[in-house]
Amino acid sequence: MTRWSYGPQPTAALAGAVVGVCGALFLLEPKVVATPDGGPTVPGVPSGSVGLGEIPLVAVYVGAILGTVLTGFLLVVLVTKGITLFFTRGGPLVRAYRFVVPNSPLVKMATGIMLLMGVMLLGVAMLPGAIGDLGESGAVSGADDIAGDPNAGVFAGDVVATRPAAPGTNDTDGDGIPDAWERAGETPSGAALPGADPQRKDLYVVVGHDEESSPLSDSERQQLRSIWDRMPVANPDGSTGIRLHLTTEQRPVSGATVGVNGTEYRRLYSADRLGPRRCTYRYVALGSVSSDRTAVRVDAPGYAGVVDGQPRSEYTGSVSFRVAATTHALLHMVAGELSGGYHTSDGWLTTGSPTEQLSGTTADHLNATGFRSSSAYAGC
Repeated sequence: MTRWSYGPQPTAALAGAVVGVCGALFLLEPKVVATPDGGPTVPGVPSGSVGLGEIPLVAVYVGAILGTVLTGFLLVVLVTKGITLFFTRGGPLVRAYRFVVPNSPLVKMATGIMLLMGVMLLGVAMLPGAIGDLGESGAVSGADDIAGDPNAGVFAGDVVATRPAAPGTNDTDGDGIPDAWERAGETPSGAALPGADPQRKDLYVVVGHDEESSPLSDSERQQLRSIWDRMPVANPDGSTGIRLHLTTEQRPVSGATVGVNGTEYRRLYSADRLGPRRCTYRYVALGSVSSDRTAVRVDAPGYAGVVDGQPRSEYTGSVSFRVAATTHALLHMVAGELSGGYHTSDGWLTTGSPTEQLSGTTADHLNATGFRSSSAYAGC
């Protein structure tokens, strides 16, 4: 008696799997592109939060092809063995099966191709969402990591999440400074609050620099003031904007270098350095971050952070890169966590080149919550 075999043989199934891989790559046109650091990134997947930049492009393709071939091959064999077992016991169904699916290597290969194509299409559809879940604090942190952006990921991985402190009372404008202090023009500890207005948000900032960086120039200081003054954040007096009060330290500071996962900058936010301004003023150090890409390391919310103090020629905005990075860091300090994460797809809080404006998401957040502070600083 002839013993019929109705499932694809391993050789035919493997051939089908290989053809399926090639066909899927051609049809889907996977756009794995090189980022500035030489690694690949996939549209919709935040390269800064996943670390794909360390994997060679060839390895990505080879791994994807081999993994898909092996997975598809096993799936085809298992499915067809199951079909064979079912139909060999089916009596009249055997003849129908033989009629619909002839037992030929060509049809076996076609069956393998179709099954494998289905697996690949499903995997490709699920990939961006699966990897995106690995982003910073559960949120996609690289929405603007677009191919061709020389600054893609420059602000990715920059946040140290802290627990917000309880909001203060008797603070009409929500800038974190009680009305009584603003009317007095100083804090109870004696820190001066020049130009304070309880009806308009004020942000007091000290900017320092290390030995390798220069202080903010007059032009950069003016750029910063203008940026914050134009922000679409509402004030009780009916105006919009935030009044930025800058103090620039002229003497270099030591210790303004921070590891990519470090919080060394908090040591700079000391009573010895800030005096009575501590817990009211924010502090930004122009120093360096030990990372090939990330240019900022900052608490969100918080009082201190480090910004790359060196100019970057690849940044082509209307303000200097240091101004853009300082604005980015300060917004993290006062806003903390936004709805769904710490970065936005546009505006100053993108992970790549900012659009040099406050996004609607960030503006709405600041209007609703005011400035945040952090419980991570002893005594604040």
